[in-house]
Amino acid sequence: MTKIVLITGGNKGLGYASAEALKALGYKVYIGSRNDVRGQQHHKN
Repeated sequence: MTKIVLITGGNKGLGYASAEALKALGYKVYIGSRNDVRGQQHHKN
């Protein structure tokens, strides 16, 4: 079963760190971001 998580405010700070940690654990991570430019930068990572 695929593990999926949605994090709002995931483009910096605690949200970003949580997204990175969950990704490392094998989760498929989606982030919500108010800043499109910063969100796109993290999408590339």
